[in-house]
Amino acid sequence: RSSKLIHGGVRYLEQGDVALVRESADERQVLRRLAPHLTAPLLMVMPTYGRTMHTKLAVGLWTFEKIATVPADERHAMWTREETLRNEPALDGERLFGAATFTEYLTDDARLVLATVKGAHAAGAHCVNHVAVTGLDPGGTTTVVHLRDALAGASCRVSARVVVNAAGPWVDAVRALAGAAGGRRLHLTKGIHLVVPHARLPIRHAVVMQTRDRRSAFAVPRDGASYVGTTDTDHGPPVDHPAVTADDAEYLLDAANRCFAGSPVTVSDVTGTWAGLRPLLHEDGKRPSEISRKDEIMVDAGTGLISCANASATARPAEARRCRFRAGSGPRRTSRAVFRPCPQGRPSGSCASTARTPKRSSRVASTTSRGSRVCSVPRSRTCSTRRWRSRSKTSSSAAPACCCSIPVRVSRASGR
Repeated sequence: RSSKLIHGGVRYLEQGDVALVRESADERQVLRRLAPHLTAPLLMVMPTYGRTMHTKLAVGLWTFEKIATVPADERHAMWTREETLRNEPALDGERLFGAATFTEYLTDDARLVLATVKGAHAAGAHCVNHVAVTGLDPGGTTTVVHLRDALAGASCRVSARVVVNAAGPWVDAVRALAGAAGGRRLHLTKGIHLVVPHARLPIRHAVVMQTRDRRSAFAVPRDGASYVGTTDTDHGPPVDHPAVTADDAEYLLDAANRCFAGSPVTVSDVTGTWAGLRPLLHEDGKRPSEISRKDEIMVDAGTGLISCANASATARPAEARRCRFRAGSGPRRTSRAVFRPCPQGRPSGSCASTARTPKRSSRVASTTSRGSRVCSVPRSRTCSTRRWRSRSKTSSSAAPACCCSIPVRVSRASGR
């Protein structure tokens, strides 16, 4: 129940967090490469209401593209008032000066979660659903996790050397089960979204709106409707289904009616709603919208429990690498190679008995002492015979019969 947007870090530039801006942009490109079917480019239009605002946005977006990695066809553009109304006629042109445009990615958050689970299962993980953690017993070398099947009612115990707590809004509750003391606590905030028929909000692009308290909200066209979001208000204990109040709805509709022309959109036009919770880390004296969205990895010294708090779907790969590093399973950017099925029908990994995991990059294939390349490409990579042949500098022009037996030259001096 997120906003269904993969942000590139533009919104973090105002907070001056350059590292978070760069990481968000890089990780967005990672998601784009791994799941292009779940990251559709979406043009964002941010109306400007004065020369000063127009210039500041132009400088800010130029700075963002210097800091981050942005493809050439996704770089920002500045529209005049005439261009803005021509491309987005639903906007109210009374005070309009122009607009800044940049690209974000639209996703299906439910499918993205399922794709992540399927990828973990393909890599050897045991994935279960409707199973609750009812207790944690940290020991000397292992932790016993007590589980309860919510469907069958059965209970069981699992022992693990490392336990990672990625329970989102319930991170503090799981830490309490383990007896983890100290550390920073979560600050939950609620974000709601309203769905209206596209005829009532006939926008062509995603439009960034300004709320009455000078926050940014947005309206996004999708599947014959338009949805408006999002709020950022304090919330108490975590719940499965946060409530959408009349004040929440009025707050968003007021922003939409100030931004767009035509008859005002009212509560009676709303055909659907959804709401979610953000697991932010508490910062004294800051409002919800001022709290950093940077993820945090917390390791309890007494129990060894690793807890992670993150409110952004974009930064999940980077957060997973940091969790793995804290768990002591290797460098941050290496990953265990998974053998792909051989196209010739041979048993997995049988083309070489001395396969080794690449030390520097999972994109580099392993080699044996005889110089035969081993098919050790992770499942998320495409095992392309042409690509391996172009890198191998082999003198043979014919395509090898099997991608697991492509000859390469190995330098004895370097051992590569």
